[in-house]
Amino acid sequence: CGEAGMYFDPPDVKSMAETISKIFDNNALRLDLIAKGLERSELFGFEKTAERLSVLFEKVLHDSRLKT
Repeated sequence: CGEAGMYFDPPDVKSMAETISKIFDNNALRLDLIAKGLERSELFGFEKTAERLSVLFEKVLHDSRLKT
């Protein structure tokens, strides 16, 4: 999530509830997290993901050819 999310201790229900309350009660914080989330989502577009997978597949193919 980077700075686009708020973190809490997962097993701690109180920590989770406090974090959710902060976001729910603070409109400026909520809008800031939304903006950061939209900005961060651009890192995970289809084309970028496909490009990264292509590079990975090429590397795996290259490495497997070296072993045979």
